[in-house]
Amino acid sequence: MSIKKEVRVDNYQDAIKYSNQNIDIISIGSECCFYKIPTMKQLLSLFVNTDKEIKLVLPFISQQHLQSTLDLIHEIIHCKLSIIIVVNDYGILNYIMKQQTSYIKLHIGRFLDWSYDLIPWNSNILRDETKANKEYLTSSVFIHKKKLEFLKESNVVAVELNMLKDMEHIIKKFLEYNISVFIHYKYNVVAYSRACPNKRLYENSICNINCGEYNKLKFRKKWMPKKEFNSSVSAYKDDQKVSKLFSVLYVKNNMVLKEKPMEIADYIHLNVEGIILDEYIKEIDDFLEVSE
Repeated sequence: MSIKKEVRVDNYQDAIKYSNQNIDIISIGSECCFYKIPTMKQLLSLFVNTDKEIKLVLPFISQQHLQSTLDLIHEIIHCKLSIIIVVNDYGILNYIMKQQTSYIKLHIGRFLDWSYDLIPWNSNILRDETKANKEYLTSSVFIHKKKLEFLKESNVVAVELNMLKDMEHIIKKFLEYNISVFIHYKYNVVAYSRACPNKRLYENSICNINCGEYNKLKFRKKWMPKKEFNSSVSAYKDDQKVSKLFSVLYVKNNMVLKEKPMEIADYIHLNVEGIILDEYIKEIDDFLEVSE
């Protein structure tokens, strides 16, 4: 099976930059931030300037931004754009499904999936669980008959996943329901934040252009309760055990991520429909040519 190469960007300028690259899908938007959603004008321009498949990525939608998101979906339906929409919100999934449009393909994003395998310190959390419970909790949350049936009934044709343990078994379960899988390359999402950490990092009340970069987080201190409320002694103390237990994490947009130390070949050998990259890397072409 030929594996599709997808590059994900969160702005129109980068989408145009990749319009003539050797990739199959350009995905634009964000799985975590409403302010990264492109306008209808930008989507139409992208369709004009490239022959690649276009994927619109929508995050979890708050009440504040619901109407503008529905307006964008209405415009897409009105223009009959042949587009993939990644949803990270069950309300939006239900709304699009009810429109019964044959030219919109529905994919499920990572925000709606969860696994204890994503937590860097999961061995501490799960150490007293049975083997069966550990296997269940470290798998995809969708690996359940009723949940897979729900996705199928909702016209979902694909899911986007982090790289988890026993990935071959997870993919096999999705394929049994004719739901294909796209894997995110290199970084797994550990957590999402309602209060954007980048706004706090840059001490800025407006969005910062650097929020699309991977900002490294290193853990080296632990919190120590103060004996006295007005004590001038710091509540945090350096502890070598902290840096050993908590691996390096990254902040991007309002996501916290962990780097997954795997080679491209590890992804190519899985029975996936596509690999999602943050940027095009030439090495992936070499692996794909060999695997085909």
